[in-house]
Amino acid sequence: MLQKTLLIITTILLTSCSFKTISYTHEFNTFQKGIDFKQVSGNWLLNTMNLPEREEGSLEKIAFNKFSDWTHKKIVKKENMKDKKGEKAFFNIPYHPSTENLIFIDQTTNYKHLVNIYLERDTNNRKLQESEIFIDVYDIAKKKIILSERVIGFMNKEKGTDIGGSFKIDVTPGMMSKLLKKGLKKIEENSTFN
Repeated sequence: MLQKTLLIITTILLTSCSFKTISYTHEFNTFQKGIDFKQVSGNWLLNTMNLPEREEGSLEKIAFNKFSDWTHKKIVKKENMKDKKGEKAFFNIPYHPSTENLIFIDQTTNYKHLVNIYLERDTNNRKLQESEIFIDVYDIAKKKIILSERVIGFMNKEKGTDIGGSFKIDVTPGMMSKLLKKGLKKIEENSTFN
């Protein structure tokens, strides 16, 4: 009897929901859309910035796990960054590091590549949410950006797909983790691995 009641309640909730959908777009700002991981060597540094606090740990974890797989565990989070002597290093890395910034990282650390992931724009109000994340990869030794991807997500909070009657529950999906995963998937599709 209890199982039937739970089944009925679940069915009512699902059939009275208004599901919000997220539209995604990708844009590469560089000619290169993937990385040839067979041709790159050395350690990688992951720098995440301006991500939503409540999701920052999970977003950073998503990116870290993906790059850890791709680089065979040769990536380090910025908070664990070490200098050439093996001591903890503390300095800021800007969204768009200059040649001087990359020279400094090259001279003071042993990292060969830098991954900058940051939230450029996040509009989140009662009517809509629109977010924009960048995934930038730098070759520190060559002092240049090798890949830059912009991923935009848009969700109209007022409109959804109704599948019920007059009683409604709005189902609003989390956008940030999906935005990051879509961007990483696009890079993975264009990359070469060992």
